[in-house]
Parts: sequence; C-alpha cells; structure tokens
Amino acid sequence: MVEEVASPVVLFVPISGREGSGEYYRLLTLAKGLSQRCPDWSLQFVVNRSARVERPAFIRVHELEGTPKRNPNRLSNLIQQLRPQVVVFDSTLRPWMLRAARSVGARTVYVSWRPRTRRLGFARKHLRLLDEHWLVGDPGDLRLTFGERCRLMAAGSRTAIRFFSALMPLPDQQAADTLLRRLAPGADGYVFFCSGGGGTSVGGRPSSEIFQRAARLFHARTGVPVVFVAGPLSSHRLSDQPGRLELRSVPSEVFVALVARARLAVSGGGSMIQQVLSARVPCVGVAAGGNDQPQRIENLAAQGRIVPADADDEGIASAVEALHADPDRQARILANGAERAYANGTPEAVDRLIALIPERP
Repeated sequence: MVEEVASPVVLFVPISGREGSGEYYRLLTLAKGLSQRCPDWSLQFVVNRSARVERPAFIRVHELEGTPKRNPNRLSNLIQQLRPQVVVFDSTLRPWMLRAARSVGARTVYVSWRPRTRRLGFARKHLRLLDEHWLVGDPGDLRLTFGERCRLMAAGSRTAIRFFSALMPLPDQQAADTLLRRLAPGADGYVFFCSGGGGTSVGGRPSSEIFQRAARLFHARTGVPVVFVAGPLSSHRLSDQPGRLELRSVPSEVFVALVARARLAVSGGGSMIQQVLSARVPCVGVAAGGNDQPQRIENLAAQGRIVPADADDEGIASAVEALHADPDRQARILANGAERAYANGTPEAVDRLIALIPERP
C-alpha cells in the first residue's frame, strides 16, 4: 500500500489593516503564480479581519483581530495546525514568528520594500532565523548597503538576499476589454486614476475621494476619457457616465492591464506606483497617505520619472492637464524611466518558492 503524501502548504502572512493593502496583493500575486504552476498545493493566508480585500477561491483565509504582530498566540497556533513547508511574511516580522515557523520545519521568506521594513530584515535577532530576505524596490536601490553587509557578516548569517524591482501578475487583456466597453468605443487613450488601496487619508479626507474628484474635474474640463479605481478599502459612492468609468476594485491582473493601456496614469505613492512605472506609462504621482510616500514622490520627481502633484482635487487635475497637453514632457519622463527600468520578478519568485519545498517521493 502506497502512503498518500499530503500536498505542500504555503502560508502567507502580510501586514494588513484598514488602510494599506499593497502587501496583501503582492503576496496574492505570488499565490496566483503558485496556483497555476502547482494547482494541488494548499495556499493559506492570514489577514486582518477589517481588511476589505479580494479573497479568491483558490486560497484559504484565516482572520485575525488586528495585525499579525499583535496575535502571537493565534498565529503560532495556526502555524502548528497547518504545518506549512514555507511561510512568507511581507512587511511584518518578529522573532517569535520565525521560531514558530521553524518549530514545524518550515522555510521562512521575508519580503520588504519600505526602508523601515527593510531594516527589520537585517536585525540580528531575525538574521539568525530567516532563510531568505527578498528586497523589492526601485532598481537603483537594489543593492546591499555597507551597513547591511556588516550586519550580515556580524551575525554569521546564511540568509539568502534576493532583489526584485516589482512583483506583478501578467495582465488580463480580455477582462480589461470587457470593462473598457463600458467606457466608450475605442477607449484607449484614457487617463487612469487610483490612489492605492483606498484606505488612506490626507488632511482628513479619504485619498480615493480626492482622486475621484480630480478625475471628474479633469474629464469635465477636457472631455478626455478617465478610468478611476477607488480601491477595495474605499466606501464612497461611484457612478459612471459616458467617458468616465468608476470601479471599486478589480483583480490584480486586470489592474495592470488597465494601467498599461492608459495614455497617462495618476498614482498614489504607495506600492502601486511600482506597477505604473513598470508599465512605462507617463505618471503624475501624489503622496496619498503613509509616512513614506512624500519622500518617495520627491525622489521620483527629482529623477524626472514622474510629475508630482499636491494631494488636492485642483492640484491633481491641473498637473494631469498640463502633462496631457505636453507630449515632449511625456517622452522625457519615459526616457528617464528607461534608465532605471522596473522588471516583473514574479516568475523568478515563484520558481524560488517551489525550490524551497523538498520534492515529494
């Protein structure tokens, strides 16, 4: 009698809450890639109960009351119950999480992309327990600093360091076509607006509402078609009209298709701006919440890779109008971006996750 071998289990643990959702969707992109390559694998997610995010049928979701770091007993017990072969953390990391994973023989991967979360991955207390640290970010920043190299050597760490400029799904053009038929016949040439996940605020106003009003203002002034995505964490009202399509949220593969086909994109300064820059679409960037966004927008603007705009209706609409009317500036932005081009690292990342799991007999 041949003993049945259980399917591998991969547990994904993104930081999640009422505001940001980029970390969740980054790991969901990896999970989708795994599901296509290894359809029999069990793909499990730990998510904050308050996070209003897409939950496709091919994953199983376990809810927490709050963030992972505030639920040591619940998360540790879940790891003991599921006994995953790999645990992938995104932007959340504590020694007890790594010890819980190691106690069941799991390999551990940590994904970071902000400076603060990147520093977590190089803390001595984590380097002793972490198998892989994946750094996601601007192509110009994808190298170890002197301090990071020193910390790795001082800890005697064997943590593998891998660099990715972006982790994105492949675009679903057919689904995008279906949505764009609601906009107008031959709707390519639209301007795409999205602040991010829809949960952040600027000056007490929801960022997604600011972007919505800016999109409507730009469309009313110019007649140029617009596509606005509010984000899954948003709650304000949406309405379409000829030449203006407003969507609550779309699957990640549809999102990247909509961005890639736009004439211009207006993006918040969170993780979404990586997708816009990867698509090589001229971009107006806005710090739409989050402590790290203003500096990121300032850096990208200084490199000539985006046009910055203040986070208010008029400021965004005026910046988009000016860029839309200036094809020479659009060309310069794309040329500057080509020197530090983003590349989609999802296929490589999925290969690495598969390689971390021992072959079954």
